[in-house]
Amino acid sequence: MANNTSRLPSYQCAIDFVESPNIPNTVNVVGSWVGRALIVAAGMAVSGKDFEESVKNGMIAATTIEIFVLGHALYSVKYLGSEEASK
Repeated sequence: MANNTSRLPSYQCAIDFVESPNIPNTVNVVGSWVGRALIVAAGMAVSGKDFEESVKNGMIAATTIEIFVLGHALYSVKYLGSEEASK
C-alpha cells in the first residue's frame, strides 16, 4: 500500500520552490518542466507527429501542467500550511 507521504518529484520541486524560491529550487522546477515536455513530445513523435509539432505541443502541455502543479503547491503552502503540504 502506498505511503501517504509520498508524492511525485515534480510536486515536491514545486513545494520546495514555493517555500524557498532560490536558484537550486528554480533549476529543479525548470528541469521538471523540461522533462515533462520531452515525455509529451516523445509520445507525440511516436504517434507519428512531426518533430517540430511534437516539441511545440510538448512545451504547451508541460507549461499547462506546471502552472497547475505550482498553483496547487502555492495553495498547499499558503492555505494548508507548510507542515500539511509536506505530507
